Order: sequence, then C-alpha cells, then structure tokens
Amino acid sequence: MEADVATHSRDDLKCQCGHTGVLRTSENDQPYSASWVSHKLEGFLGEVSNWQLDQVKCPECKQVGKVEYVKRP
Repeated sequence: MEADVATHSRDDLKCQCGHTGVLRTSENDQPYSASWVSHKLEGFLGEVSNWQLDQVKCPECKQVGKVEYVKRP
C-alpha cells in the first residue's frame, strides 16, 4: 500500500448573499515527482482553477463570481 503523498487543506468560502461552503484542496508535496493540484467544492457549484473563484456559482442566489475566501482570525 502506498503512503498518501498529498498535502490537504481546507478553505472556508462565503457568497456575498451569506451562503457558506468549503474548498478542499489536495496537492502533491513530493520532491522529484510530477506536481498536481485537485480542488473539490462543497456547498457551491462550478470549477476552481489555480485557487480562483471567479467561475464558482452560489446555489442560493444563483450568482457567479460572488464567492470569496473567508479570512481566518
């Protein structure tokens, strides 16, 4: 069985209408191997590319591009 070779992170998201969700990211952290990044949206629709949220759609207000990262204290 191979060891997990990815770094996992979670970012909280919020639409301007108040709807919330999560972006889960996995990325390769092994030296000398091909790099890759995988994003999974929870609570929103669309695709995330290079951590950009401009194509993400809110299921509540149906707007695209109104989703932002929530800053952690």
